[in-house]
Amino acid sequence: MASIAEAVAVAKTGIWQRLSTTPGLMDADGVTVRSATIAPEEFQADMVILGDVTIGTPGRPGLAGRAASPSMSGWVVITRPEGSEDAIQGARDRAAELMGLVEAAIGTDPTVDNTVRGPGGTAVNISALEESPVDWNGQAARRATYPFTITWSSHVT
Repeated sequence: MASIAEAVAVAKTGIWQRLSTTPGLMDADGVTVRSATIAPEEFQADMVILGDVTIGTPGRPGLAGRAASPSMSGWVVITRPEGSEDAIQGARDRAAELMGLVEAAIGTDPTVDNTVRGPGGTAVNISALEESPVDWNGQAARRATYPFTITWSSHVT
């Protein structure tokens, strides 16, 4: 019998693999997908970053240790050089495009290539659009970020 921790690790890796191999989100498309948070100096211009997973357990008797409701944080982060209105709008538009690709990639197969065990599937929830000025390698830049969460159910047998 696999543990909940193992089921969560497999699901997170499956989600990363799905996103990093989705057309429009691949390295060849100029997008870097990371399976864990990174240091500020590691940021690329177009990124999808998967963060920590919190694990809630259902309150139903008899399922403790056999089912959980994980929630993983993530961010679509786009950085564009310069502080012009074109840079602001460009970052915002690209962030929205990539966020749509993340939603579609997960929504296409809620089991994420069978790495998320039933009966539940995955869901993507967007919490905000954050925009800010940043220092990008010593020059002014604009950043647009969509924080999101991916939730699913993990069951072990």
